[in-house]
Amino acid sequence: MTKEKMRSFRQAFPVFFGLLFFMFVFTAVAPSFARADEGTALGVQQESVTSVSADVPESASEADSGQGGGSALGNAWSNTKKFFSNGVSLGNAGGFQPRVRPHFNAESSYNSNTVLGRSNSAAWQGSISPGVTLDLPFGDKLYGQVGYTYTFSTTQGRRISTHANGHNIDGLLRYTPTAKTAVGIKNNTRWNEMPGQPGNTFFLQTLAPGVKHQFTDQFTAGVRYIYQHYSDITPSSAGGASDFFRGTVTNDSFTDHGVTATSEYQVSKKLEVGPNFDWRIRSFSKTESKDYWQIQPTVGGSYQLGPKTKLGGHFGWAYRKFDTGDGYESELVYGAKINHLLGRKLVWGLSYDKTLTDTFDTGFVFDPVSPEASNLDNYDRHFRVIKNHRIGTTLGYNINEKNSVGGNFDFQASAADNNDNVVSNDRMSEQKIETGVYYLYRLTRYISLKLGYAFGRSFEAKDNPTRSQYTFHKIITGVNVAF
Repeated sequence: MTKEKMRSFRQAFPVFFGLLFFMFVFTAVAPSFARADEGTALGVQQESVTSVSADVPESASEADSGQGGGSALGNAWSNTKKFFSNGVSLGNAGGFQPRVRPHFNAESSYNSNTVLGRSNSAAWQGSISPGVTLDLPFGDKLYGQVGYTYTFSTTQGRRISTHANGHNIDGLLRYTPTAKTAVGIKNNTRWNEMPGQPGNTFFLQTLAPGVKHQFTDQFTAGVRYIYQHYSDITPSSAGGASDFFRGTVTNDSFTDHGVTATSEYQVSKKLEVGPNFDWRIRSFSKTESKDYWQIQPTVGGSYQLGPKTKLGGHFGWAYRKFDTGDGYESELVYGAKINHLLGRKLVWGLSYDKTLTDTFDTGFVFDPVSPEASNLDNYDRHFRVIKNHRIGTTLGYNINEKNSVGGNFDFQASAADNNDNVVSNDRMSEQKIETGVYYLYRLTRYISLKLGYAFGRSFEAKDNPTRSQYTFHKIITGVNVAF
């Protein structure tokens, strides 16, 4: 197949699939939809409105693909610090009542190995992130939101001294024409200096419109589109190991298009299942050997085993076709999870995922509890794809309204063939762990304090003479203010 024909196929495929998907939905549910009561299943309707406004397509390849030091501990404490905030009203004019909600986050930590190298490079790390969010409710059906966050981060040690400035703008618009239909669009724009390179700024733009509709009391379906453009200021590598602070990583400037179709069918009060489909195409401006298109059909579901236990899982297939080099990657993808409430205050979770992962993680963009990108080791970006097995467990205990403690443990095994390395002929075969504990104290309704410890280690770097094994210890303190 010629490159022109392949490009035409990739452009036509999402349209073709979208037509098939809606034909299936219509033929499957049209008879019962015609009989459905427009005022039923309010719980599912509210979920539909929320998911369209808050979610972006989360395929297995986008979900939690941290290589290296990771941010699992940060996610753990962030999940527990959510509390209600009213904001500052700007008045009420004909149902239009905008609110301003300032927020501020500061964090300080000591890291025994900031660059994840074989020889430790201990340093103090700190960051401050002030920002403001403007809520714009336009009546009962239309809602908008815009926010800005500035971040200054610094790393200071005997062998390293660097800092970076970052800017992040979020936008949201949601319209609910009926109780069963929601249409939304989210936009995120961020530009950040590369650590150690003041003035050298990368740019990431993400646009994500979506629509979701409840066809019957049991069946809900939606379609979402994501556009991403990333401008990388680092030069392309000529070979050998990469060094984040010298900027010798592979240039990963790219444009990405993705379409995700999701469905949820409530078989019973306890069981919910649904097929999903992802299509993506990514083109790199400097590293064309990483260009690809991918399809990923999956079936997912959840089951309420009892009043305190919920099970979930998914199973599917990922097929990635590269434009150059050895043809394709074909893998089964699957995962399972369990959440269990032990008593009234103790929550335990366990999950496993087998994924086909991109080596530039953009899943953090709309993540409400992890505003920063995963701490990827940039050597991973020499590979056009990585196969991951990851198992993790979390434990959280709410002592009372003001005090919470918890912990996590994650293990990840990563592998990639030598023909997937676009820089050298090295393979990848690694195992990594990260574990940590945290304590969270809510000083007031608007202010929370945290203290945590994390430990991480890379056990093996088989067949990678330029790949460093590493160990790190990290002590974290921080304060969060939100109105």
